[in-house]
Amino acid sequence: MTAPDYAYSAQSTRNPFRYALAVWRFLRSDTDDDIIPEVAIIEVGFARSRFGKRLSRWNVILDRLLQDPATKGAATQRLVSAPIDLDALKELEDGCIGQVFAEHCSNRGINPNLINVPVEEDGDWVLSHLFQTHDIWHVLTGWSNDDVGELGLGGFYCGQLGSPPFFVFLIALSLFKKVMQRDDDIDEHIHAFCAGYRAGRAAKPLFGIDWSSRWEVPLAEQRRLLDIDPMVAKDYGQGIMARAA
Repeated sequence: MTAPDYAYSAQSTRNPFRYALAVWRFLRSDTDDDIIPEVAIIEVGFARSRFGKRLSRWNVILDRLLQDPATKGAATQRLVSAPIDLDALKELEDGCIGQVFAEHCSNRGINPNLINVPVEEDGDWVLSHLFQTHDIWHVLTGWSNDDVGELGLGGFYCGQLGSPPFFVFLIALSLFKKVMQRDDDIDEHIHAFCAGYRAGRAAKPLFGIDWSSRWEVPLAEQRRLLDIDPMVAKDYGQGIMARAA
């Protein structure tokens, strides 16, 4: 079996017009399926550009992680995970993190190996780990992969990491998209963000966990150990699949 690889380059585009086009397509799109490449360009372009690095302050976030006893070990070791093999995870025991995660990704058509960020500077590890674990956090926290769920998980990130400017930028862009589309459910998005923020503050730190060593742990047990209540997200958007809840 061929080992999985990453789908998109982590090199930020040097063409400002391509970046502007990606933002325009994102704001104008009514569905998520056809804008994955655009979202990748926006996220990577902002996070890895010279301006984005200054604004995101990845080094400041890394220093904060090093100062917290709960994340110091992981931030010191800076483990970089290999691409996730969903076929292998599907063979694990029913109900464990890896099996539920693989089922969730398959049912939703999610590619967990979307973006790989090479760790060239200290702050790059923070961004790399965020991309590598993003969809795992969706399953653990109960926030789905629709627009509302992404806002809820964004709030969870802010609660855990102290509102990094990177997430504030993406959240503001997402809310602006709703305003542009004259969407009537913008209140739900704001409430989802607030609920996610409170849940992130209440939970133990997820950042830096080596999930490859925990794939076989029952999902319910891992949530209990991390003080995560997936029912916080049940009233927002699509909600995560019942098995993962």
